[in-house]
Amino acid sequence: MGVFSKIYNNGVKSSMDQMEAFKYQFTNLLSSLCIVISFIYHIMILMNGGSLLKPAVLTIIFFSTLLLNRYHHIKLSRGFFSFTLPILFFWGHIGLMHPTETPVSGFLLLQVFCLFTPFCIYNTDERKPIVLSVLWAFVFICAIYQVTGVNPEPNSEKYLFFQGLFTIVLGVFALIFIITIIKYTSFSLLRHSDGLLATLEERNQESEKNRLKTEEYIKELQSSRQQEKERQWISKGSGAVAQIFQRGNERGGDVFDEFLGEVVRYLGANQAAFYLVNKEADIRIDMTATYAYGRKKFIQRELLPGEGLVGQAFLEAEPIFMTEIPENYIRITSGLGKSLPRSLAIFPCVNNREVMGLIEIASFEKFSETQLEYLGLVAESAAAYISTFQTNEKTLRLLEESQSQAEQMRTQEEELRQNLEEAHALREEMARQTHEYEALISEKDKEIARLLESQKQTEEA
Repeated sequence: MGVFSKIYNNGVKSSMDQMEAFKYQFTNLLSSLCIVISFIYHIMILMNGGSLLKPAVLTIIFFSTLLLNRYHHIKLSRGFFSFTLPILFFWGHIGLMHPTETPVSGFLLLQVFCLFTPFCIYNTDERKPIVLSVLWAFVFICAIYQVTGVNPEPNSEKYLFFQGLFTIVLGVFALIFIITIIKYTSFSLLRHSDGLLATLEERNQESEKNRLKTEEYIKELQSSRQQEKERQWISKGSGAVAQIFQRGNERGGDVFDEFLGEVVRYLGANQAAFYLVNKEADIRIDMTATYAYGRKKFIQRELLPGEGLVGQAFLEAEPIFMTEIPENYIRITSGLGKSLPRSLAIFPCVNNREVMGLIEIASFEKFSETQLEYLGLVAESAAAYISTFQTNEKTLRLLEESQSQAEQMRTQEEELRQNLEEAHALREEMARQTHEYEALISEKDKEIARLLESQKQTEEA
């Protein structure tokens, strides 16, 4: 039983699936039986005094089949087996058949078995070797009707013995073939069921992938809708703030009060303050507007750069967001008394890398990323407004100074003109007086000359 098991499982590995192992086992079993038939054929040849070359070659080929299986050359071994089996049964059939008799039905049935053997040793997708093997077996079935037997004594005891022996072999072959067909069918059905299960599993996996893709798509769609909703919310809020600044006037405090109230109401916050950076002399940060600081008031509170969180935000020019507020920093007054806010945000209003102002806002609720993004946008709008407002104020101040200087220049020009006119009149008066003085001097000179002439004449007389 141990030797038979070794021959039956020759070349079989534990890692092989059942169908692959069955190919090895079936080829090993039939090759072993064909070796036994070859030995019987040897005895028949010896009894007739014929040549042992044919059965010896067949025996070597069947042994080669087992050897090839041993070293896992299953394709080559199956080719040898499917090529040699019809030849073995053909020669054996000729050896038992009398020259005048028709083919022996038992051996003819064995040759017919050769037509079905390829379907058991090849896979269904190996169509070419199956077709060639079936055609090869069919050729020898047809050839048996074209040759004559070599059995001179078909009714002798030795040939009756061999016929009985071959009948037993035929029965064994038939039994093995039936068992093989049943086993092959069960393996095929099992393989088919495994294939169906694998296909079903693949389809389930594909369905799961499609479901996950659908869920991911739905999540992406929902996320896109949420993002679009948030963008619209931010756009609407920043648009309202832009309209406030468009309606702004020269009184910045009123604009910042309206701006601060809009931001607090839109966010659903509770308390806020707006700081304006004053750079006229030393830099200071002035609280310009407040919202819900207990009562309406303008606290002219001045902070220096780096003083408190607001001063720190000014120096860093970066937002500060806190969810743990210091006890002594700020408290929100409500109907329930004074309470610490849950979140605090300080956003610098930056324009061209210059901090123009700061927004400080506190709430009982934690600010979301969308709300912080909105605060960043309105801080930019506030910075742009402050820059424009300060530029306009500077332009207006320069215009007033220019007009004042022009008026002063006009006054000075009028004074200069009057001075010039007075100087011209004075020059004319001085010229007139000079002319009069010259005429008077001329008359005096003439009078002196006459006196001298008269004195000269008197002296001569």
